[in-house]
Amino acid sequence: MTNLDDIDNRLIEPEPNIKIYLTYQFWDILMDKIFNELEFRITQ
Repeated sequence: MTNLDDIDNRLIEPEPNIKIYLTYQFWDILMDKIFNELEFRITQ
């Protein structure tokens, strides 16, 4: 039973971190696109 408990904990624990990481990555990409677009319009 201990092994199953360990696996359960490992599966449950990192999920919030992954969500945070993904949202940060998403915003990073989004901001990058916005800034590129702004730069493009400024240089036009």
